[in-house]
Amino acid sequence: MQLSNLASSDRDAKIRRYCAAGLAAGFVGAVTTADASVVFVNFNQTFVDSNTTDTSFTLFNFDLNNDGTVDFQLGQRIGAGTGGVIIVRPTTTPSLQVIGISSSGYNYGSRLAAGANIGGTTNNFISLNGTGFGQRASLVSGNGFPNSEWVSASGPSTGFLGIKFTVGGVLVNGYLQLSISDGTGATPRALTVIRAAYETSGGAITTVAVPEPSTTLGLLALGATGLVAYRRRAAKAA
Repeated sequence: MQLSNLASSDRDAKIRRYCAAGLAAGFVGAVTTADASVVFVNFNQTFVDSNTTDTSFTLFNFDLNNDGTVDFQLGQRIGAGTGGVIIVRPTTTPSLQVIGISSSGYNYGSRLAAGANIGGTTNNFISLNGTGFGQRASLVSGNGFPNSEWVSASGPSTGFLGIKFTVGGVLVNGYLQLSISDGTGATPRALTVIRAAYETSGGAITTVAVPEPSTTLGLLALGATGLVAYRRRAAKAA
């Protein structure tokens, strides 16, 4: 499914929408604002694997600057003992780096706090390249690998994931503010993307927290047939 391409937002926060497509498809709304050289994209959107009977990840595409190129993918897998969240570099993306560590053949994304500097000399960026496990970084896998910093026994685990990705040929610093539910409840390891931000000139950026949504917007996990049915119902309602 192609990403929709609407007018760019300005400081008055005009709405930009695009499609997030993976093994399931759905609409994701985002509000983009710019402050000097920093762009903020507000989501407040919860992502949940639509297939609860297997152990594969549902992947969701993100194009933060709306240029038609997928900057990264987030994967979610639901399950009390097998649920997880990963960040993936699509094969068509020039570059994707994540602040974290590599251990025993696995990459792990670190959970940063508000006020963290991204793009500084002390950051430990790992490049996601190749295929398989080398192309992705785990945040949560099941009840947690030893190096996972996003595992919580009860209640959501919130924080920031520092990233580098390419915008207009420039490798920029950015972050995702995320909240991942615990391994219990109706949607174990559900992923909420609160906000994304990136610094357009390639300079460093500091993580800034915004309040978590009091109510999360459910993802419309619609395949092609479901999307047509949804549009028909909407037209009748109108």
